[in-house]
Amino acid sequence: MEDIFSNGIGIPSVLMADIFSMVEPEDIPKLPYVSKNWFDTCKRSSFIDNHCDESRKKKFKHMLFCVLEKQEQDLPFFLQMSLVVNDERTMQSFACLPSFFSCKEIKLVGTDEGFLCFLTKHEFDNEYFWLWNPVTHQIVNVALPSVISPGALMRYGFGFERNNGEFVIVVMWDSCERQSNVGSMAVYSSFSRTWSDVSSPEYCPQILFDSSIHINGCVYWISMNKDTSYGNSHVVVGLGVVTWFNVSALHKTYVIWLSRRFDCGEIGWVQYRRLDYSPSILRFLDFAGGNLVCISEQMQFYDEDEHCFTQGLIFFESEQRDIIRMMTSTYLNKFTVRKIFPYYPTIRVI
Repeated sequence: MEDIFSNGIGIPSVLMADIFSMVEPEDIPKLPYVSKNWFDTCKRSSFIDNHCDESRKKKFKHMLFCVLEKQEQDLPFFLQMSLVVNDERTMQSFACLPSFFSCKEIKLVGTDEGFLCFLTKHEFDNEYFWLWNPVTHQIVNVALPSVISPGALMRYGFGFERNNGEFVIVVMWDSCERQSNVGSMAVYSSFSRTWSDVSSPEYCPQILFDSSIHINGCVYWISMNKDTSYGNSHVVVGLGVVTWFNVSALHKTYVIWLSRRFDCGEIGWVQYRRLDYSPSILRFLDFAGGNLVCISEQMQFYDEDEHCFTQGLIFFESEQRDIIRMMTSTYLNKFTVRKIFPYYPTIRVI
């Protein structure tokens, strides 16, 4: 077994690992900072991999990243999607926001292995990536590659590369000539803390949608244009997409499609679920755990006397039946939901 959690009183590593495996991540946020050896253990070891796997099974949840309409006055905040689970620890972790949340603009890029990646824009339009673990409170600031010109169109993704056991940020950007179909790409490695140039991507950023999907160590985008070399179709790689159409002025119909590889080797789409009679006032956000998640456009509600009494979201989840939910927040101002993301707490460090 690896020489992990070495200590001055000679407690065997096996016994130390067994003790810490029974402790919740939120109870040991300072564990990585006891010594350099313990930090390296929480950075790259079989113990951390096993600890993360257990946390994923027991504490996996979906969170919402919310931004108030007047962000210059109030910081963004997080809400838990499930109202049934009373998880005060998670909300306490997300309540301790780092200082970069007060930036001019902030966008959630992605999350993996307990870390969240944000892109912020500061004064003079300087942009930075930030990696944050809400449990250990570790924050890593990553500047953009120096070769990216201000105002360049970018596409980016974030994830944990399990083969090497490190976090990576992938960035594509266009050339100075917007008419050019040639783009550039660089990858940030959490081990070396540096950017590395890679070969030019097959697709330029202009024809890719902004959102990305991280699957098994790879970051994927969906193309906006058709590609004749792939049967004159949109190039799409991911777990699934949702389409919808208006049935009437009051209702919509949603169809969830999942991608799969057929026996012939081609990748195609299979209809996963069709959801009828969804209220037209709800806006599609995402689908998670097999459930369609929609929110209302209006994030502020009033009583009969036109007094504002609560703010929140309306969720519409359809599995076997329709469920209407109201989620409230402590904020008096209107807000929007920017992204829904999966999360489970870990003590992993970068």
